[in-house]
Amino acid sequence: MDILTSIASTVAESLVEPAGRQLGYLICYEGNIKALTEETKKLKDKRAAIQMSMNAATTQLEVISPEVRRWVSEVENIINEMQKFLEEDVKVNKMCFNGWCPNLKLRHSLGRKAKKNTEVVLKLQLEGKFDRKSYPAPPTGMHLVPSMKAFDSRTKILKQVMEALRDENIHIIAICGMGGIGKTTMAKEVARRAQEEKYFGSVVMAVVSQNPVVTKIQGQIADALDFKLTKETESGRAGELRRKIQGTEKILIVLDDIWDRLDLEDVGIPSESEHPRCKILLTSRNEEVARTQMRSQRTFIVEVLSENEAWNLFEVVAGPSINNQDLRPIAKQITNECKGLPVAIITVGRALENRCKDEWNDALLQLRKSIARNISAEVGANVFSSIELSYRFLKSEEAKSCFLLCCLFPEDYDIPIEILVKFGKGLRLFENIDSMEEARNRVRTLVQILKRCFLLLDSNKRGCVKLHDVVRDVAISLSSKKEHGFVVRCGNEIEEWPEIDTWQNCTTISVVTNKIKKHLNRLVCPNLKLLHLSTDLLHHQEFNENFFRGIEVLEVLAFRNIDIQSLPSPLHVLQNMRALHLEKCILNDISSIGALVKLEILSLFGSEIQELPRELGHLQHLKLLDITRCVQLKRIPPGVLSGLTRLEELYMSKSFNAWSPVEGNEEKICASLDELISLSDHLKVLDIHIPHVQLLGQSSILFNNLTRFSFLVSNYEWSHESCLFENYLRFEGDIDSMVECGIHLLLNKCERLELLVDSLNNVTQLNEDGCSKLKILCVKFCSDVEYLINLTSKCTRQASPLDLLEELKIEYMDNLKALCHPDLLHLQRDPTTQFQLFCNLTSLELRGCNKLHYVFSTSIARGSIPQLQTLSMSECPKVEGVVYKETQKNDDSNIVVADMIVFPKLARAYFYQLDSLISLYRAMDGIGAELVLFKCIKWVPSLQHLDVVYCHKLRVVFDFDGLEVELLHEKEKTNTTQLVTAQLIDEEEDRLHGNDHRYRCLGCLAVPTPVRKHKPKQGNNTVQRSSHPDARGEVRSAVARDVGVVLHHLETMYVSCCDSVGVIFDFGEGQGPFPPVLNNLSKLFLAGVPGLEHIWNITEKGVHQPVVTSGFQNLTEIWVYRCGKLRYILSPSIAKLLVMLEKLEVVECESVQAVIDVPKGRGGEEKQEMNVITTISFLRLRSIELRGLKDLSCFCDIPNYAFRFPSLENVYITDCPKLQTFVAAATMSVEDTPILKRVVDDDIEIFDHNGLRDLNIAIHQNFQLKQVASWLVLRSPRIKSFKVLLSIYEAIKDDELLLCGVKLKLQSQIGTLEIGNGEFIVLVPFTKKDTRQRTQTQNSNQSKTSMQVPKQYSISNFADPACVVGYDARLIVFG
Repeated sequence: MDILTSIASTVAESLVEPAGRQLGYLICYEGNIKALTEETKKLKDKRAAIQMSMNAATTQLEVISPEVRRWVSEVENIINEMQKFLEEDVKVNKMCFNGWCPNLKLRHSLGRKAKKNTEVVLKLQLEGKFDRKSYPAPPTGMHLVPSMKAFDSRTKILKQVMEALRDENIHIIAICGMGGIGKTTMAKEVARRAQEEKYFGSVVMAVVSQNPVVTKIQGQIADALDFKLTKETESGRAGELRRKIQGTEKILIVLDDIWDRLDLEDVGIPSESEHPRCKILLTSRNEEVARTQMRSQRTFIVEVLSENEAWNLFEVVAGPSINNQDLRPIAKQITNECKGLPVAIITVGRALENRCKDEWNDALLQLRKSIARNISAEVGANVFSSIELSYRFLKSEEAKSCFLLCCLFPEDYDIPIEILVKFGKGLRLFENIDSMEEARNRVRTLVQILKRCFLLLDSNKRGCVKLHDVVRDVAISLSSKKEHGFVVRCGNEIEEWPEIDTWQNCTTISVVTNKIKKHLNRLVCPNLKLLHLSTDLLHHQEFNENFFRGIEVLEVLAFRNIDIQSLPSPLHVLQNMRALHLEKCILNDISSIGALVKLEILSLFGSEIQELPRELGHLQHLKLLDITRCVQLKRIPPGVLSGLTRLEELYMSKSFNAWSPVEGNEEKICASLDELISLSDHLKVLDIHIPHVQLLGQSSILFNNLTRFSFLVSNYEWSHESCLFENYLRFEGDIDSMVECGIHLLLNKCERLELLVDSLNNVTQLNEDGCSKLKILCVKFCSDVEYLINLTSKCTRQASPLDLLEELKIEYMDNLKALCHPDLLHLQRDPTTQFQLFCNLTSLELRGCNKLHYVFSTSIARGSIPQLQTLSMSECPKVEGVVYKETQKNDDSNIVVADMIVFPKLARAYFYQLDSLISLYRAMDGIGAELVLFKCIKWVPSLQHLDVVYCHKLRVVFDFDGLEVELLHEKEKTNTTQLVTAQLIDEEEDRLHGNDHRYRCLGCLAVPTPVRKHKPKQGNNTVQRSSHPDARGEVRSAVARDVGVVLHHLETMYVSCCDSVGVIFDFGEGQGPFPPVLNNLSKLFLAGVPGLEHIWNITEKGVHQPVVTSGFQNLTEIWVYRCGKLRYILSPSIAKLLVMLEKLEVVECESVQAVIDVPKGRGGEEKQEMNVITTISFLRLRSIELRGLKDLSCFCDIPNYAFRFPSLENVYITDCPKLQTFVAAATMSVEDTPILKRVVDDDIEIFDHNGLRDLNIAIHQNFQLKQVASWLVLRSPRIKSFKVLLSIYEAIKDDELLLCGVKLKLQSQIGTLEIGNGEFIVLVPFTKKDTRQRTQTQNSNQSKTSMQVPKQYSISNFADPACVVGYDARLIVFG
């Protein structure tokens, strides 16, 4: 019995408990719902708090923990589900109760769901307790050497500097530290990031240095701004530069290497009050200078690297040898001796790369014992010893000597390698070197050695190198030691020549300055070998007879910018002189040069001299003569050049060209070219200008031995740096004279060729062997040429005639039919040959070719132009396409496959004044007038810049009809377009709006998947929140595969003066979704396109449809000008994509009715559910400019669209008479434009900064104001109070006024202006009273409640005085 009782009890218990629980769902329904509501609210609050932490961490450049991101995503989904449950399901049940018919089954179900959901919510609350929500971001990179790892010490300071730049209250920021610590490197990285993030409109950098030259600093800033300074004085240039900077909306100026106070006003940099958005970042070795003299508001000190950071850097620069276990302990000690200074670590590490253990031990010993002498305190002994070690580890004494020569020049100086060649050759530094070309090759080799050891740096100037300023300090210290005897003085102004304790040991003197106050009378330096004097301002130097008697062993004398009327006659004492440089000097009598019998190098570069002395011909050992840019040189006496029997190099560019004819019986006044023939055995380099080919005569022997040359047989003058030129020939004349003089023999050596040749049929006619070294070819005005390249017997070989050609320029060739003869194409098509035309061509420019129809045949386009980067075509009226289809029968080899990449590297394309151009590929079946067909889009995958101007037959620029998302599953196709959304959520909304999540997913409005829309209650037009599935992983996966990206690199597009273009981007009748299109396009300029109807277009059976793509998301500027048929700029689907748009400008487009719209009556995007408001947010749009839009009525006229402009600052409106409001179909608030500063309509500021007026109200009230014809202004000294004004108004408001014969009707309440001393002006609005009574009444009613008087009007603006009721009345006319 007990057993049965126990069993019964157990069964009852197991039945009663579930039954009670189920009954509890029904009974506790209200409690469960309430608990779920409360816990859901708590979960929301917790999520908001964590989101705030995430936002703060993101601001600090930290990485959010994956578990935190996953939790937030799950919470977001749960909250959405709970809201749906509470707002829909529970409300339905309440409606049943109110109807006296409770649904018990539904009540039980809802109670049960509420209980279960509450448990889920509570679980998420517990899971939301995180020990750490974010982590420091990984190192971002250090640019001291390529691929360098980042260091925490640098990353931390870099982050702080970037934060200071974003602080609106900070104007000047400084980075300080010792020399070589990495200040410049960090400043450059800050500038790079600021520019990359587009935080500033312009970022410029200037080097100040120890001896700042204001004009140089001004020039660096102006060059960076692409601005030309025209004034001569510093103050004039400063004014120009200041105005330019003030015209730049937001600018960062980096001033590198400041040693002392720099007056920013003298430079032309505006103060904070003059330009609050101009920020200055400076670097200095002196913290005191930065803080007190430059008044830095935030100063960041860069310390040496930590022990671990120094070791990591040393591991990178020292190479794999450091992995040797025997070397590793020594390397650790050497790293410690470098004391964490990056420049020391790099120089020492490079010096020890691939060295043996003994050398490492010796290096460590030298580092420990090295003593710094004569070095500035900033650099310190540790830096000196480190760089000295690198110097001493140079195995080559020649490399050491070359390095020390580099310290003769000022800081940050671009040191010409050619100067090192001439100085080194004159000083006989190079063993077993005889010729100038051998010396040049040796110096170039030495420079590479020094650069690899980081003792020399690359320069931005061609043919130059630079010294790091710390390395230069060390070099000067080293060179000043007794064994070298260098004296180097560089300063802005030097009072007198340097005082030297022991002139006996002095071997080298270099003085570089702006000005020397005292003359140099005499030097007594018995061991002086090199004297270098250079000034920026012309210095007058007089030489007495004994000037050179104390420096008899001098080997190199270099004067620059010196006024030398005459050299002293006893130059014969300088028997060792081998190099004389008188550059940019004023020279008169230099005949004494003839006494320098051992002279090998003479440079008169840029000097003012009218005639070379006859004595110059006595220089039997002269190997180099440079008279480049001696523009006043009119005469070289006959016999002077022929007397230079050992001359190897002659440079005469932009100099003497008054050659006497070779033939003729007349006595020669000047030198003739046949004198050079006698030098042909030794002459290897010739840079010369010959006005007429007749002056050459029979000179073929002259050209045989030349290894480098620049020949201008032309009236044209070519300018280049001395010694820095390719083998260059420019020839004007006829083909017979070219062959007769023998200059055609240079074609095999020529690298740059310009031809203006009569009777020329083709280029291969000049030399049947082709131009094997030709890299640049320019052919102009050769009217007989039909084919640039023709078939020759040598063309059957493997190599093409121009296989090295990189740049081709063809201009004004009236009869040119094609680039190559059709007979050559069979070689191009033959797969058994390696014959390829233009395989290295990088740039092609065609201009004025009146008979040219196409550029490339299909056989050439098939892969022979893989390197082409720039294509420019202009003034070719018959060109129809770039690629044409050959008409070979039964031959499929000429067919260009649609997806073949024809121009894989083409980055810039310019099409200008091509009246017949209709397509890239003219012969494609069914072709219209589309420039880039969708079948040809893959031909230009690298295109970055496109210009299309005066191409009147084009109808469409880009035809995307037929594009599809390829190789993706349906789910991936849907989520491809969410790329913008994923980026938007992470990067933009958190930054701009904090925790305002109402609009954070607006980017997903472009997603073609259905978005659940909730109808608001009647009369409550609240903006709905957008929602979307979490597909970021899929999006990133698709992006990582780069699937289907179209024209990924195109950044700038300019279309102008193309009369027939109706569509820019035509998606045709494609079904979509389309792959990412033009996702890097940043600037779109459309000007003078009168037939343009759509910028973006997609139709289906004639009905306009939304464009479904994730492209265009990086578009920052849109500029539309004079497009007469255009009725709107953007469709809503495109507007949603433009999350990066910063500037929108629409000018003189008379048919534009709205900026955002769709064609009326064509359906598509106009279809929208009633009372559902869709919000489009332009997150970065800063400026809107609308000018000359006669039909513009509003920004957007589509029902139920709202807009947010969180970054909008300025709105400029000019001559838009119908603009009544900004957004017609939805209201706006101040929150939609939180930082709006200016709204200007017809040069009048209409925005009230102090009031709560939004953009809609401002524009609407201004429109009403303009409907009032005029204002009547009453003024009288009797009006002393506002009471008097009211009585005046009451007296006249019911009467008609007569002003100048015109009846006036009062319209609304008067306004007043106080003009001082308690006196007021009465402003009475009125209109002319005429038959248009209905219009007047309507205008009156519209303006009664909102009329305001612009406060800035003053009495001086008024005109048309009249007398009304005894008061002085004036008429203000609007519009």
